[in-house]
Amino acid sequence: EEFAALLPQTDLIHAESRAWAIVRAFARDCAVVGGQPVGATVSIGACTVCAGWSVEELIEAADIALYDAKRRG
Repeated sequence: EEFAALLPQTDLIHAESRAWAIVRAFARDCAVVGGQPVGATVSIGACTVCAGWSVEELIEAADIALYDAKRRG
């Protein structure tokens, strides 16, 4: 699944910090479900707002970053 999170007034450094917190929490809390080990990962892409960009352009930039993260593992 994919989802988007908008973080108003958050620069890229703080967005990256939040992204890593999500990755760590997922690894910690979702490693076992119903007593069974689960093999899953989280990939996150982020971008910052550039003046004049549409919502579609922002989503596209984040999507490109997401797929780059997936390629890098």
